[in-house]
Amino acid sequence: MNPLRDGNYTGKVESAIRFHLETWDVNCQQYIHKRFSERQITPGIEKLHSRALELETQLAALRDQADCQPDAGTGTLTLLGLAVMPVLGNPTRVSSRDAHH
Repeated sequence: MNPLRDGNYTGKVESAIRFHLETWDVNCQQYIHKRFSERQITPGIEKLHSRALELETQLAALRDQADCQPDAGTGTLTLLGLAVMPVLGNPTRVSSRDAHH
């Protein structure tokens, strides 16, 4: 089979240019211009790292607190849902109290 021909294309190959590449640098900086300098970006990155550390500390505290909490199921739970009225086609919001009456 002709290496220049696509098996799904039935037309005749009339001309072609073939390249032989020694290397390919995907991250070549020659035509990729930086939009921001490292000096401009650093404060924002430091702020994000600081916020991530703060949130990780809060999460650890909440996990410790959750370990001390009693098991779930000791209080009252009111459920709200969406009841669908197929005849009318209009959804109506109901509470669990209304659903039993």
